[in-house]
Amino acid sequence: MDVDELSDFSADFDSKPHPERDTTLANATLFMRNAIWWREFCHAVSIGDTGRLWEVMKTWIFTFAGSGNPYYCQYLLELYCNMKWEWHPELRDAILNNWLVNLKGRPGHFSEMDLMQEHHNFWLEDMAQHKGKEFDDDFYRKTLSLCVRDFLHLKDEMEETVELEERTKKHGEPHQDNELRAGMALLRLHEVNRRRPGRDHGFIAVDDFEEGYAVLGNKIPKFIVRTTVYRNIFGQDGPATALPNDMLADDDDWPTSARDEVDAAALFRPRNQDDPIEDETLVGQSQDD
Repeated sequence: MDVDELSDFSADFDSKPHPERDTTLANATLFMRNAIWWREFCHAVSIGDTGRLWEVMKTWIFTFAGSGNPYYCQYLLELYCNMKWEWHPELRDAILNNWLVNLKGRPGHFSEMDLMQEHHNFWLEDMAQHKGKEFDDDFYRKTLSLCVRDFLHLKDEMEETVELEERTKKHGEPHQDNELRAGMALLRLHEVNRRRPGRDHGFIAVDDFEEGYAVLGNKIPKFIVRTTVYRNIFGQDGPATALPNDMLADDDDWPTSARDEVDAAALFRPRNQDDPIEDETLVGQSQDD
């Protein structure tokens, strides 16, 4: 059987198990697809590629809709509409060019602009020490806020000037090599990533992307009506109209995620004492049937 035909068995999971369907492999493949999207997003952030960020965020419109996160979905949906139809190209490019920032000036050291602002806000409050000042005070705006990063690095520069050894400001994180080896050993022992027709451990992962596609089919008409009314709230495009009552509480009727919290250990059969333990140094290697 061609591997492309496996998708034919995913249409109706409520029926009796298909003798050729491998539900466990399908679950693992779905997880890897979602993980690849996340890895792509993280890598795009690090190298400063906002175009790749935006491509992943388009897919997340559907995954948020299908996973019971309507607010994130609506935010990204509105952002997509602004990017595609409402914003001037120069405004769109300006926003994309200011999503990420590289304070170190070295490749691979980009970070999110809003995350940088949150860090600076934290130190801004600490430096001001709340001496009866407001954030719109001249001392905040013209002195501290403009120089907060320089103040943070001033001590480091002074220590470097007198040739003191640089000290790390991070706590050491314990490695997870043992957990990784154990997890990979289980995957290899149960041959999770190898096709075994008819295998089913009693758990079917929900494809949030597919669920979101179905959900948005019913939500888009309401979204268009609501956002169109909000767009003309001040009457620039003619007399302002009131939002229909059935549109006001639209957030509450989004379906919750179909995913259930499942004990991962229960997905695999208990290992008997006589079961062989494979060499953990080989758990990351793949084998072909």
